[in-house]
Amino acid sequence: LLTLAFESLTHGLVLNNPHIGWNGLLLLLALLPALVNLRRRWSVRANTLWMVLALFAINGLNFVLLAELFQPSLLVFPTLVIIFVYLLLLVNNFNVVATDQAAKLLTLSNDDLLTGLPNRAAFKRLLEQMIHTAKAKKSSVALIWIDLDHFQTINSTMGHHIGDQLLVEASKRLHRFIQDIGYVTRIGGDEFAVLIPFSDHQERVIQYAEGILRLLEQPYRLADREFRLGASLGIALYPADGEDANSLEQHADAAMFDAKRRGRRGYQFYTPVLSIAAQERVLLENELHNALKQHQFLLQYQPQIDIASGEVVAVEALLRWNHPQYGLLAPDRFISIAEESGLILPIGTWVLE
Repeated sequence: LLTLAFESLTHGLVLNNPHIGWNGLLLLLALLPALVNLRRRWSVRANTLWMVLALFAINGLNFVLLAELFQPSLLVFPTLVIIFVYLLLLVNNFNVVATDQAAKLLTLSNDDLLTGLPNRAAFKRLLEQMIHTAKAKKSSVALIWIDLDHFQTINSTMGHHIGDQLLVEASKRLHRFIQDIGYVTRIGGDEFAVLIPFSDHQERVIQYAEGILRLLEQPYRLADREFRLGASLGIALYPADGEDANSLEQHADAAMFDAKRRGRRGYQFYTPVLSIAAQERVLLENELHNALKQHQFLLQYQPQIDIASGEVVAVEALLRWNHPQYGLLAPDRFISIAEESGLILPIGTWVLE
């Protein structure tokens, strides 16, 4: 009868399994978890667990339904497709995580974790790039080295959490001021470096330096208290003060310490004589660590006399460093070094004792 029916038909005829439609439906159900996974950014462990559970659940459903339909052969195609798709998703997830980790490592190598500013390594690269560009354009680069005055004292007495907040706020102020004209980076501790390209007279650099001083001197409101910081700035110019990154950095640093020596809260341009002073400062800083142990400090007392009675009412203690090479040094030669190196507190304790 079937043969006669075929021979008598005037149109084409296709014979199909009555349950073949389950393939498409089950395949769609199986891929739904995969589609959901594409829209989520879970961890590799969570994604893997999600896909494995979905794979077992959907294949379990396939087995149950197809067994009820007495068509187990229909399971082969959707199962292979499902496994292939989920393997691709697993590979993709691991690739995404690897890319994220590489991006995080790149961020760690270029950005300061506390402030988000470019770090010292990024500063070096930026300075070298700007020198290369300035050399090609026959223009100039200003390097402004910034050190926050009295930060170490606040950090030691008020705690590192206050110190960190001060650094973050100072970095925000610097970034807002510099972002349209150059770059600001955090070198480390309470030191920052500003890079500014310029092609005209250095008066513009002076304007930038004065602007930096003004914004850093504004009060900082933290933990219901008001703090005030100043800054000492050292300025070195390419190519006048150095033709490579290392020399510019050294010269700007020397100029910054000269600004501190002159009373802080100011800026100083580099001059060749500062290199000698910088070398002396390095020597003094190294020797200062041993000065306390070797009992090289001494106090001189200046009496305060009541004019009416002629009696001594108080004395002023004056700290001196009996240096084995330079002789008796006044505080202006070493106090700023002690503050920067963190030795000011033990020296102060010795004075009180």
